[in-house]
Amino acid sequence: MQKKEWTIIFLISAKSNLYYEMIQAINEIYSAGSSDTVNFVIIYDGLEAGKFKEAFAKPSLYYADSEVPFLIAQPVNIYDSADLTDPDDLEKIIDEIKEAYPAKKYGFVYKGHGGRGDVDITNGNTIEEVVLLPKYVVNSNDNEAIDNYLKKRKKPEYNGLFVLQKRSEKVFNNSVLVIYKNNNSRTLTHAGINRFLKKQFDGKKQLAFVFMDCCWAMQIENAYEYKNTTKFYIASADEMPALGLGKGYSTFCRKLTERTQLKYDEIGDLLISIYYTNMYDDYDQEDAPADFKKMGVSLTSLDTSDLHYFTEEFRRFCRILKDNMDELHLVIAEARDKCYDFTYNDESAYGVYNIDLVWFLENLLFFNHTYTKNYELEASVTSLIRIIMLYLRKSFMGANYKDPYPGKRKRVCRGITITFPKRKEGLSDEASHISDARRNSVAFYKTTHWPALLELYFDTIDRYKNSVDSMNPVLKKQVKKNLRRKGFKDITGDINTQHYISLTTQLQDSSENEPRWGRFRKIN
Repeated sequence: MQKKEWTIIFLISAKSNLYYEMIQAINEIYSAGSSDTVNFVIIYDGLEAGKFKEAFAKPSLYYADSEVPFLIAQPVNIYDSADLTDPDDLEKIIDEIKEAYPAKKYGFVYKGHGGRGDVDITNGNTIEEVVLLPKYVVNSNDNEAIDNYLKKRKKPEYNGLFVLQKRSEKVFNNSVLVIYKNNNSRTLTHAGINRFLKKQFDGKKQLAFVFMDCCWAMQIENAYEYKNTTKFYIASADEMPALGLGKGYSTFCRKLTERTQLKYDEIGDLLISIYYTNMYDDYDQEDAPADFKKMGVSLTSLDTSDLHYFTEEFRRFCRILKDNMDELHLVIAEARDKCYDFTYNDESAYGVYNIDLVWFLENLLFFNHTYTKNYELEASVTSLIRIIMLYLRKSFMGANYKDPYPGKRKRVCRGITITFPKRKEGLSDEASHISDARRNSVAFYKTTHWPALLELYFDTIDRYKNSVDSMNPVLKKQVKKNLRRKGFKDITGDINTQHYISLTTQLQDSSENEPRWGRFRKIN
């Protein structure tokens, strides 16, 4: 094929409970279709979904053609033995795409579930089974009830549910497609994605953008992976309802076809404006399940060019905290306590550990000024906030949460998150990319030593929980002031170990459920 202006590669993961939403997104891409100037190519990982041929469940390559609906389109290629968690296999597919659909500029889009440093593409076995459920289970509209019923039937633990059809009222059951994902030994990580993209493209000159249309992708750890691979990294810092860009894919494809001379930064702005125009009101919908009302989700376009300035200052920031950990660990604990993990439900339901980076820094500044007045830390935090807000965050569609003043525990999104477990056990959580097994592959951690700082922070708390005898007068004064501020009005005289344990336990076990605030009214 003759070299075109653009080739946009979509990696779409439909092997999950988002199956129908992924099909809808592909239909949107097909409705626009490739043109004389732009190629839209889809790497599809899907399911039989109870009605398609077996080959439809295998990784396949599709070329979007507006003349042929996706559901009857023939794949360009089917990869029977491909492992989409293996960067080498994906590199071969990308190489095939570049040869068949060459272009001057490229863009990469992932759509599916997002996790803690990875996506939901796995190399485990996927088994589909249609199960008949009693009518009372289906009518309960409760996944826990379905789960209990499946356990009674001794079914394996499921990954997702698909309600295929509603039967007649005279029939006392419904068909539900149960997806089992077993033996998941590996997932496709952001480090893995960057590995095959970096090998296949001539850096920022050729790969204009990477767009992660999934939950929790805009972590500073993830963004740092792509710093030499692409100019702009576009992702959501918080949770993203199933549709993501949704019907906006057809708009995006048509706009790019109409104006192929779009600059790289304009593409990020375009995606964010489409996201706002097409989806923002849906997050305030009154008919949605409670978990999806007033979600306040965001989308950020990050300029990777200045990430090295951030990491240089972040290393200095970590050194300041390390050198002054005895005096500053309670300031850190206070600032962390004011940050919610980004989850759909209560924090106890997920071990996510993504907190808003700027909100954490703002609260660190607030409590440092309140308690310790470490001016070196104040200068470093101020510099980090300035770099993020002025240089990294190129464009941003902010969440619709109310904007609080630092010092209060609120849901806030400034567009970029960082991993910070609330308790020490989170550092060993195997599902998190801050665990020993995974952190060594995360470039941001190797550059800044953030996990080592967190270990020192938790170790310092543990040390003082055993004895506060060695605590210096400045820190004791801070503990006393903090306790009084939290309701311990009768604290007088010297601070003992039990006082310290009460304070740190309260900071690490905060469980009050702050309602989600939208533009119109709050939803408990």
